[in-house]
Amino acid sequence: MGYKNREIEKKFIVADSKLSFKEVCYLARYAIVDWEEQVSGRSKDLYWKSHDPVAADFIRLRYMPDGSGELTLKRADQGSNVNRIEIDVVVPEPKQTGKFLKQLFGDPLGDIHKDYFILRLDEEDTTVSVYKIKGRSHVFIEVEARTLAKVDGLAKRLSTRIKMNQEKRSLYELFFRSKK
Repeated sequence: MGYKNREIEKKFIVADSKLSFKEVCYLARYAIVDWEEQVSGRSKDLYWKSHDPVAADFIRLRYMPDGSGELTLKRADQGSNVNRIEIDVVVPEPKQTGKFLKQLFGDPLGDIHKDYFILRLDEEDTTVSVYKIKGRSHVFIEVEARTLAKVDGLAKRLSTRIKMNQEKRSLYELFFRSKK
């Protein structure tokens, strides 16, 4: 989740394709030793293209394991996905929210199912997330914090244990941008 409706993060693809999702989670835990909480689970994300590119690049509806959901709007207003607008709304009824979005935007472009593992470092929105998308071979790592310096510092720590390459595209761009 963004801080003050902004998200500062970098996304990476694990370069060693032989490393499993579980192995990357293990390595991340030991590269980032000062984490306070770890969370893991599975989620499903549905994506819609915004009809107004000035307002948003896309809208995502996330179904959480506890039955709740999260509605997110994102926009790369500064030319990249590193520091962008992110507005999140917790929704108690994601299925009903999905129907609402379908009425507004039509059918979603598609969905992504992922296993995730999140290390929360503090109460200041600092997280390291590892995830694997069902049906895809790559393992992704996202580092998010309130400052780019903190993101870069955590990425450097991760790179001591995990070889990774920065991915500048969002999941929306990777999987759905070419769809109408």
